[in-house]
Amino acid sequence: MRGVFRDTLRRATRTTIVIVVFGALASAPLGCPEDLCALVNALPGGPDDPAGGPPTHLAIGDSLTASNKNVCQSLACHAGIALGVHVRNNAVGGTHLTTDWDDPDDIPEQYEPGHPWAWVIVTGGGNDIRSECGCSHEGFDPSLCESKVDELADPLTGTGDMVDLIDLVQADGAKLAIVGYYQAAEGSLGNFEGCNDYGTMLNERYQALADADADVIFVETAGAMDYDTHPEYFMWDKVHPSPEGAAIIGNLVAAAIAGH
Repeated sequence: MRGVFRDTLRRATRTTIVIVVFGALASAPLGCPEDLCALVNALPGGPDDPAGGPPTHLAIGDSLTASNKNVCQSLACHAGIALGVHVRNNAVGGTHLTTDWDDPDDIPEQYEPGHPWAWVIVTGGGNDIRSECGCSHEGFDPSLCESKVDELADPLTGTGDMVDLIDLVQADGAKLAIVGYYQAAEGSLGNFEGCNDYGTMLNERYQALADADADVIFVETAGAMDYDTHPEYFMWDKVHPSPEGAAIIGNLVAAAIAGH
């Protein structure tokens, strides 16, 4: 029965996610130079790097990282500009950290192994929670949400999907920057705010993983991404970052990496 419930939620959630992500990725750039993509692609390690150097930084994840990607204003682009390196962005909206969804775009599959990455930036887990326990719907089972958080990251046992991803990345000698979730605003499309408590719980788990590993950092975004004080940092759906919001997050990521 649980499998049927999960599959039904998955289909319904996928439909909502596609709508939300489409709006996030299709938004036009706001107040940025016309040659921003040229700037991003010409950074060291980029496809237009005059020196032809290999990429050293990679971003993977869900729509938090994929938003504004097509106009070179994703958090990865802004982090790269601040760091002075190109950040290859393989993130895909609506994807999961758990690998049992049979989705070739899920987050672990976005990682490119065998490459000497210096840093990998990752977001993930929010879609897993929402799909598994239906926290955006009335009458959901909180115990399923809590169980899913345990499956994603359990610092006490040292297990979970994020732990597996850390092991995968560190096998190539890379360091990992986990970007935390902020709160979806009240009245968000798809009632994403119904899952805010579990996003906070997941952030705490990710922070604990970072505290226990010198080559992992956690980037807190909730303090900066506050809809009540800065609605311009959000897309119209009140969930995803606008180009301005992605710049804020990208600069936080860059500062955390540079200060490590």
